[in-house]
Amino acid sequence: MIKYGDKVIIRDGSRLDGCVGIVYKLVDDQQAHVLLDREVVWPIRIKDLEVMSDSAESGGG
Repeated sequence: MIKYGDKVIIRDGSRLDGCVGIVYKLVDDQQAHVLLDREVVWPIRIKDLEVMSDSAESGGG
């Protein structure tokens, strides 16, 4: 389940595929706005997002 503040990877096949961002706003149950840079907010379908694991960020322990 995607929620506000999640660090995500875009997986939509576009030229932004693989970019990392932060969920800035959940529009509804199918679309979110992802903050890619300071002033770049990208609207995208939730099904095209992959949540980055917390354990990878914390070093696994």
